[in-house]
Amino acid sequence: MNWTDKLVKFCEEYNIPIEYLADVLSDPKVVPMIRGKAFEFSVAATLSRILNPEEWKVDKPIINSQLGLHDTDVRVTHLLTKKVLTVECKV
Repeated sequence: MNWTDKLVKFCEEYNIPIEYLADVLSDPKVVPMIRGKAFEFSVAATLSRILNPEEWKVDKPIINSQLGLHDTDVRVTHLLTKKVLTVECKV
């Protein structure tokens, strides 16, 4: 599924009229959270590019914060030792 299909599906699933999506995303209350989440994905992508994939696994776990679990921004696992590093991202 491409990103436009995902966006349409998201709007349908959460009952967001797609014609107002840009307004919702640019709302001053929403922008800081979007920037923070986008930065996490950017950090994960950058680490995936610079770390040797034969030695390291980089992922961005999706955790429901309502479950009371600690939100791991980016997880980096050393494949040989299974040592897991967590990366806290701040914009």
